[in-house]
Amino acid sequence: MGALIGGMIAAFFSLGGWWDVSKVAGEVRDPGRNLPRALLLGVTIVTFVYILISLVFLYLVPPERIDSRETFAALTGKALFGRAGGVVLSLIVVVTVLGSLAALLMAMPRVCFAMARDGLFFPAAAALHSRYHTPARAIAIQAILASLLAVLGTFDEILAYFTVPTVVFVGLTVAAVFVLGRGARNTEEPVSVPWHPIPPLLFLVPTAVLLALMAMNKRKHAGIGLAVVLLGLPVYHLVFTRLALREAPGDASGLAGSSPASVAVETTCPAPLVNFVLLVLECH
Repeated sequence: MGALIGGMIAAFFSLGGWWDVSKVAGEVRDPGRNLPRALLLGVTIVTFVYILISLVFLYLVPPERIDSRETFAALTGKALFGRAGGVVLSLIVVVTVLGSLAALLMAMPRVCFAMARDGLFFPAAAALHSRYHTPARAIAIQAILASLLAVLGTFDEILAYFTVPTVVFVGLTVAAVFVLGRGARNTEEPVSVPWHPIPPLLFLVPTAVLLALMAMNKRKHAGIGLAVVLLGLPVYHLVFTRLALREAPGDASGLAGSSPASVAVETTCPAPLVNFVLLVLECH
């Protein structure tokens, strides 16, 4: 069971960049046209490359040569580059991780930035750098939190705590299509999805199965991860609801000036769990 879950998680997160693209939608020209194209082409290309690399690995290292004493990647590296294969393949992995890190450093702080602009986070996080027009404070917050996590836990522990909440939020994002498809008060028009509801269901069903398997395999880690996320609900109601009542609706509108990042709040979804619940209540 553990091997099955590990394989499903690896395959799931190999395509994980698609849900981060929407976080920078406010800085994309004509997002209604270009964002769906980026999502479709990106997922298609990554899927093709993933399958191609997997086939090459299996060709170089047939299943009967796999040994539990040595990792599959190390065996593949030796088949490709000889004795130095493990080192070469490790360097390739480091380069790809740095690429992913650069993309995440661009996308993740936009969530704190947009939440602060909407009164769902500390207002200081909505300030932009005077010279570079980037959400510098939100980037600093993201860097500090990531550094603390790296110090306080091992890679496997951090992954175990965050995997289940991450998959839950991704599922909620896709499930929101059912609400937005009928139109909501804070949307300009209903969201149109070809062949609806087949695409979201094709995603949500295996995602639900994956969540159930992960929860059964590591109940403690999944429970702690979800508990940390749910702690945001009382904090939101006790702290940020009061802040929103104190400030006028347009108080933060001048922070961003004319920077492209200033429109990120219009298209980035802040506080996904809270907003999804509120959205469902509005439509009923």
